[in-house]
Amino acid sequence: MSNVSKSTINSISVDALFGRFNYIIPLVFPLGIQPGLVIITAPNGYGKSTILKLLNDVAHGDYWNVSRANFDRFEIETSESISLVVERIVEFDGGSITRPRHLIPCKLRFSLVDIESSTVLQGPWEATVRSSLDEEDEDDRPSSRPLLSIVDRKLPYLRRVGPTEWRDMRDGSILSRMEVMRLLEGRALSGRGLESEEPDWLTEFRERLIILYISANRLRVESDPRAPSRYRNSDMVEVWAERIREQIRDVIRRYAERGRRLEQDFPSKIISALRSNINVSHDEVGALVEDVRLKELRYQTLGLVSEGRTVEVDKNLSDRCALVVLKAYLEDIKTKFEALEDTAERLEIFVETINTMLLFKNLRLSADSGFQIVSDEGNIIPLSSLSSGEQHLVVLLGELVFGSTGGATILLDEPEISFHPEWQEQFPRVLTRIIQINNCAIVMATHSPTLIQDSWDSVVELADQVRK
Repeated sequence: MSNVSKSTINSISVDALFGRFNYIIPLVFPLGIQPGLVIITAPNGYGKSTILKLLNDVAHGDYWNVSRANFDRFEIETSESISLVVERIVEFDGGSITRPRHLIPCKLRFSLVDIESSTVLQGPWEATVRSSLDEEDEDDRPSSRPLLSIVDRKLPYLRRVGPTEWRDMRDGSILSRMEVMRLLEGRALSGRGLESEEPDWLTEFRERLIILYISANRLRVESDPRAPSRYRNSDMVEVWAERIREQIRDVIRRYAERGRRLEQDFPSKIISALRSNINVSHDEVGALVEDVRLKELRYQTLGLVSEGRTVEVDKNLSDRCALVVLKAYLEDIKTKFEALEDTAERLEIFVETINTMLLFKNLRLSADSGFQIVSDEGNIIPLSSLSSGEQHLVVLLGELVFGSTGGATILLDEPEISFHPEWQEQFPRVLTRIIQINNCAIVMATHSPTLIQDSWDSVVELADQVRK
């Protein structure tokens, strides 16, 4: 995957969504409009969340879920002037229809089309979708064995949160029993739900789409008092504390490794500098000291470097050799600090956003625990005791700041859930910073005018595309 070039999605379109809606949704706007942000809005029932889920399911090859959506045609147009067209074909045997349309067995037809010439480049390729995930050979199904013990042994990253539901602790998604069975049966890769493997050209197209889907359900904190405490959704906050702990430890390791390499080269660097005719002024070294101290203080605040001051410079120092050595030493420190910068920027967004929004408490970073929540009085607050809205905020910010990569398209479904109006007012500025630092695009479905604020030029109103 790391060697696969990424595709930018220019637009998506869907025909006969729910049997009635036809939409075209641009994901790239002209210059002059806020880059990287698309806001989809509509009244309930117009399908904005369904469209995000459909794009995510196609991009990740979850075709059984694609077949359950009620549509005729879905198209993903990329910046390479190529479209993937997915058609959902329902076949009848001539009898009466007794089930909802989206539950009737169907085929999916896939084609790659050149946009400019309308020429079909690959396909069409048709595949039958299993009408039920239970349509398997009896001997090949884990249902005849104790499912719980198999999941615990084979899929340790899943945690049971209900009688027939598991949470994937890697990304917070909720899996049904059928989906867990598919994982156990080796169907976690492309072509899930199809009776035949997808062709290479379809797999390659999907792998160029870097999609992160953040659903409203995944972020909402359930409060079922009957569930064992270890299964409740507050665990997702603890998962993100662990992930950030690993982020901090990884960047500290990279910082130390870079320091060791610089130390190995330092003697030869000093000898070369002393043999040269370079003169270094006291003011030049003083400016470097101040720059290093500012960076050092910033990284100390984020828990990335230990407390202490790097160097003191005698105001009367004028010895050329000493100044040359100091300059080389300080430049090496700045080079070491470069290993911290990317993570530091993300940590700053994460911490500053949460601390701006929380009342009577603050989030503090820690290399040992990732982060802790501390009251105004200095007491550590258990993560499980945070309110549902506070947990929602922490998990959402973790996904947005650390879960996305350069060139990714983030599908953000109704982030206003559990956000009171003041948080909604602050959130658009956070999205702008995340788009800039991660070089990503965000497609947000929302009901909230407060989240839109001054970004009306970035809005796609689905109701405007519906014929009255």
